[in-house]
Amino acid sequence: MFLRPFAALLAAAIALSFFLPWIYLPFGGPLVPSELMRNVTDDMVREMPPVIVLFLFSFVLAGGLALSSLWGWCPKVAVFLTGALPLGLVTYAVLGGLRGLGLDPEMIRRSNIPAPSGEELHQIYLLLKEILGMGLVLYVGGALLLVLVALVVPGKPAAAAPGLPPQA
Repeated sequence: MFLRPFAALLAAAIALSFFLPWIYLPFGGPLVPSELMRNVTDDMVREMPPVIVLFLFSFVLAGGLALSSLWGWCPKVAVFLTGALPLGLVTYAVLGGLRGLGLDPEMIRRSNIPAPSGEELHQIYLLLKEILGMGLVLYVGGALLLVLVALVVPGKPAAAAPGLPPQA
């Protein structure tokens, strides 16, 4: 199997996640990125922090990769970067959230907190299942799989130079 079909599908999933619920808030409706951007003006875009601009660009990049993959252009570096950008942004957000709660990741690592048991992991799963929407799952899952696909799945076979036999 070659890279293009996987890249097109996963990049389209990331782009589609822009229109799906990401988080279900207990005091309101779902949090959907496209709904948040509905009333944004040009001045607001100019004043956005760079991380928000990168977040929005990740959807554009994913949509562009999905379309270009369908047209036959799908370099592995573009697949890798399209997956790595969302993963980097999510990591940045999680680490920032931990620091905002006063939890330094290095302090957590040194504290020797035991790993959660199977029952605790099940409780965490049930809690996250009620809060997380399909958009966030597609964004993170699609990005993770895009990076893996870029690293593992072969691209097009190399064409032989004129006058040489095809490579095996």
